[in-house]
Amino acid sequence: MTSAGQTLALEVSGGAGGFLVVVLLGLAAAGLFTMMSRSLGRMRSNVAGGRFGERAAAGKRQSGRADADGDIPSQDSSGRD
Repeated sequence: MTSAGQTLALEVSGGAGGFLVVVLLGLAAAGLFTMMSRSLGRMRSNVAGGRFGERAAAGKRQSGRADADGDIPSQDSSGRD
């Protein structure tokens, strides 16, 4: 390695800024994983309770309930295109 390369290697370091970036990315990843696991838990309980998918949409139509935004179209591929 040349003397300029050695000098540059000695001068460049991660420092406190790099450490802070790594810590913030770790916290963001932990928060993301926590929110994702809670969301998956809610989705699983909705599926287990029948409040998800075609059965939920059919139940809403039979009971006459509608959301403020209207009914969500089904994901059936045999429908209109």
